[in-house]
Amino acid sequence: MDDRTALAAIFYRVKTGVPCTYMPPMFGSKSTLHRRF
Repeated sequence: MDDRTALAAIFYRVKTGVPCTYMPPMFGSKSTLHRRF
């Protein structure tokens, strides 16, 4: 996952409050999102 996608996923998560397990698939692997957050 590139840094831009990771940052977009972090902003999305903070804005919506959604847990990593329910993030849209366009942000990649849920375990990667959790680790990068």
